[in-house]
Amino acid sequence: MESYLGFYLLSFLALTKTAHTVKQTPPFVRVQPGQSATITCIGGSEDSDGVYLRRRFSQTSQVLYVHKLGTMTIGKNYTDRMKTEGDTKKLILTISNLTESDSDGYFCEFGGLDMKTGNVFNIPATGTLILVQDEVKKVTCPPVDPNPPSSSLQLTPTLMIVTSLAAVCVLILCIVALIIWQLPNIKTCFAKQRSQQATHDTVYEEMAKSRYSC
Repeated sequence: MESYLGFYLLSFLALTKTAHTVKQTPPFVRVQPGQSATITCIGGSEDSDGVYLRRRFSQTSQVLYVHKLGTMTIGKNYTDRMKTEGDTKKLILTISNLTESDSDGYFCEFGGLDMKTGNVFNIPATGTLILVQDEVKKVTCPPVDPNPPSSSLQLTPTLMIVTSLAAVCVLILCIVALIIWQLPNIKTCFAKQRSQQATHDTVYEEMAKSRYSC
């Protein structure tokens, strides 16, 4: 909802910077679900045939149309929630039983026929941003003790035993890994020693044979 609020505000400010000859109050309404919001539209001219209330941004739709003769057309989603007071020059609109889906920008538009040019005109007002949102609940965190008991910082006997066993196991694993890693070198060393011993035995036997033959 907060991201929608930012989008609504940016779009709303961009639209309200344009020139308007009519007024609409208030510019912003924030209510909780089930509450009501009141919008006042001021500035209809003699040429205005009626006032529209339209919503924009999250959806584009016509909420209400009030003709200067008193006839009124209400959107199907607002039939039982819309109340009007005044005339088309100053129209007060109240939308009740709001829900979060009603959050949007609502704009009054004064429409009619320009008798001089014969053109149909629609003059939008400055708009009202309605935000329907549940009250944000404050979360209270439990207090943190800055001076915890000294006993919580000491190792228990069981924890010391487990830590010692873990250290011994790690040491044994390291020794086994070292032996496995050096095993080829150890085998090669023993093989060289056996070869040298066999060579020495052969030379000794030959020397012994030569002595006896003489």
